[in-house]
Amino acid sequence: MSIKARDIIKIDSTILNKESWKKAVEILENKILSRLFDMSEYGIADYRWLSYPSMISIWLGLFIKAEKGEVDIDISKINKWYWSVIFTERYSGSTETKQTKDFKDLIAWLTDSSKIPEAIVDMRSKLDIMKIDTKYSGSSIYKGVFNLLFKKGAWDFYEKDKIKFSVKDLEDHHIFQRNF
Repeated sequence: MSIKARDIIKIDSTILNKESWKKAVEILENKILSRLFDMSEYGIADYRWLSYPSMISIWLGLFIKAEKGEVDIDISKINKWYWSVIFTERYSGSTETKQTKDFKDLIAWLTDSSKIPEAIVDMRSKLDIMKIDTKYSGSSIYKGVFNLLFKKGAWDFYEKDKIKFSVKDLEDHHIFQRNF
């Protein structure tokens, strides 16, 4: 229930062993990464377009709990949390505390729909005043906007093909003019 170094160091073989590691890798590959890197679902063309790689550990924790029958996965809820984290830049600082809180909030929400996570409440409160203004290509908002463009099948102006087929060579600074 914590990703803090002082708690992780206490993990012993009753929690993490060959069998549990193999299961975690299987879940990660088959249920998380295959979903995250599905362009039609999250618009993530490759690893560099993933806003917060640290989110993967939260997903993994949720899916492991689901495997144990402790929670039921509701992808629509996870999606709301995911995009809320991206567009509020929730993990741009002091991430361990927020990620631990989000993990606990998500477990509570997957169990009881009235317990809406702080990340989603925060996003909802900012929707009316949100201004998407970023010049930093590494920001989650910047990547999130491009993820949505990739997801919707945006086309490359030069290649006359979908961006996803030329994403490695994408000159993303040409998509939106600097003075826009």
